[in-house]
Amino acid sequence: MVESGSTKYALVSFDYDDIYNHKKSKTATNCYSDLFFTTGQAWLQPGSTEAIFRGPSTGWSFTRYNYSRTFGPNALCAQDNKIHQPTANYVEYYGMENGLPLDDPDSGYDPNYPFKGRDPRFYHDIIFDGVQYINGDPGADAAMKYAGLATGGSMRAVSNASRTGYFYQKLVPHTCQKIDQGSADDYGPNPHAYIPYMRLADIYLMYAEACAVKGGPAGKSDKCSLTSIDALNKLRDRVGAGHVSTKFTGNAYMDEVRRERAVELAFEGHRFNDLQRWLLLTEPKYTVKTSAEFIRVEDESFFKDNDPRDARIAEYHQEVILTRDFSAKHYWFPLMRDDTYIFDGFVQNPGWE
Repeated sequence: MVESGSTKYALVSFDYDDIYNHKKSKTATNCYSDLFFTTGQAWLQPGSTEAIFRGPSTGWSFTRYNYSRTFGPNALCAQDNKIHQPTANYVEYYGMENGLPLDDPDSGYDPNYPFKGRDPRFYHDIIFDGVQYINGDPGADAAMKYAGLATGGSMRAVSNASRTGYFYQKLVPHTCQKIDQGSADDYGPNPHAYIPYMRLADIYLMYAEACAVKGGPAGKSDKCSLTSIDALNKLRDRVGAGHVSTKFTGNAYMDEVRRERAVELAFEGHRFNDLQRWLLLTEPKYTVKTSAEFIRVEDESFFKDNDPRDARIAEYHQEVILTRDFSAKHYWFPLMRDDTYIFDGFVQNPGWE
């Protein structure tokens, strides 16, 4: 229906004049950030033309306090010191601008320049070392004007900053902090954050996955002109990333389908269920969570005049933070105990007591 133009739903644009500050192009009527967060739009509910299922958002008045202040260092986003941050191994799903995964020998990825040439969504979603985090006068917080996310950096305190070496701003821009957004009770910009339950990109991804199971990259439905790889490339085209390489076939292609889903729907609440239904929840690749450890080579003056993606680093490696204790029982959820007592044949799911 979308491909034929017979519905109001459409993918929003990814057209930015300043990707780090989520400043969309002057010609863009809606943009990727509008899917999750709006400001200066009279509390407009996020979602734009892409949101398909969403609940009634009654929490806009709490955006400033209970939500937007959980995505950065506690010193700047002081609220409850509950800080959301992506793990280093998850950030690696964001491949290169040419469309290849980081570990592909043809990707061009250089661990000495790990932030260079990445998928454009990386720069929209992820705060990495050297990104200008404070746009205004930082005052006493000058050490955090440029995100100090190298090992031992100004934003690496485990207790109240980043344990992983990254923050993310996909759902809330980094300007939601005490210096750039005003005092804690300043509602002037009308901030409204909300994540759709389902959006159009998810429909393309579900279609691509289903068609891939049926017939690989060329698999398609007789009710739609798109093949599986066409559907993935539709999302790549939206952001300006390279197409899925034709060298990926069989299981390698399914890995690319899963990686595209990991990037496009990152932090939107789908990941656990995806790993569960793929029967990958217990695999070490997914249970191990890591941090990025490295030395910043450039001095502070570099970030004043250069794009942080061009910064050189040294001794990059990852360290294990924790390992999730998932087992076969987590492919099921426990039933209510009272329900299992209704009659003898109603037994608890395997592994749960």
